[in-house]
Amino acid sequence: MSRSKQKGTAFETALAGYLSDVVGQPVERRALKGTADDGDLHLPTPSGRIVIEAKNHQRMELADWVAQADAEAGNADKRFPDVLGGVVVHKRRGKGQPADQYVTLTLATFLTILNLI
Repeated sequence: MSRSKQKGTAFETALAGYLSDVVGQPVERRALKGTADDGDLHLPTPSGRIVIEAKNHQRMELADWVAQADAEAGNADKRFPDVLGGVVVHKRRGKGQPADQYVTLTLATFLTILNLI
């Protein structure tokens, strides 16, 4: 496994552990499915499932990442009717704790998660 793949896997594992502790139930790590990928993590909430695309990269490519999260949420929605949307959790340099990482999403996804639309 390449060093960058190892960093990504470690980041996903840390996020899944932290989020599982917060919500009190397992956060599912998803297997890669090529063009049918449905996110890295699935976070269960009382309102539905949030699809998380986890990124641990030096350079931020927010537009591409959000497009990827939205596409993968669309893929997940084909199998899971409770999908609320896709978000990107990306590494915040100099911050090692999962709770300190950035989250990026569209306003529409944000409002859907809040049950406002």
